[in-house]
Amino acid sequence: MKKLLLATIMTISLVGCSGGGSSSGGGNYGYTHSEVAGYFTDDLWVEAGYDLELYKVYTEQYDFVVVYDHDLQGYYAIDVGTYDPDYDSAYTYYNMTTVEPVSYVGNNQYMDAYGYIYEKTTATPKDLAKMAGIKEAVELDKRAEFLSSELALSMDRSKEIARLSQHWKKASLKGMTDSEHDTFSTELLGFSISKAKETIKSEGQAGIDSLIETAASANGITPEHASKLMTKLFGL
Repeated sequence: MKKLLLATIMTISLVGCSGGGSSSGGGNYGYTHSEVAGYFTDDLWVEAGYDLELYKVYTEQYDFVVVYDHDLQGYYAIDVGTYDPDYDSAYTYYNMTTVEPVSYVGNNQYMDAYGYIYEKTTATPKDLAKMAGIKEAVELDKRAEFLSSELALSMDRSKEIARLSQHWKKASLKGMTDSEHDTFSTELLGFSISKAKETIKSEGQAGIDSLIETAASANGITPEHASKLMTKLFGL
């Protein structure tokens, strides 16, 4: 296990850092509109417990999506056009952007109080993209449940780690700097990748044991569970 841990840390440290890419599909910050919509609803759940389900990703109102709020039991159109999944707080963005109550009026259409329609009258293949966001939300919850049961983490911490892991995967596609690697690792384990490399190089096995203790303390779990977390987290 500890040899695997060492290999994991060294693998992380060797991840290349390339420039930010972009995706087609009319999205923002390198993501498609569908990806932004999915990340927004997922992050809003993790940050504030808002139980929003994506119903319509592509609508006649540019940059708007339609969600169903399970707590308020109503449909809402939300402008996600300037939401940056990597840097914005979903909760803060939600409270600052345009959110319109809408009603289902049939024929795959949703209308607000001003008569604006938030869904195309004819479904297109792009509408199927909403399933990606819904699937991702389900996978996020499943990862959190797995972490809680497998590693004895609290559910709150499990959700935090699942979200961090998700953002790691997204960021890895665009490339991360060494500083970003360190920030991610510190949030997750309580120490940076740079520090881990130095500690292992200078202290060997004693250094690995020390890192495990740090990770256990940062996550409120036993050293045994921390060791498993450190070897599994990048494969969640």
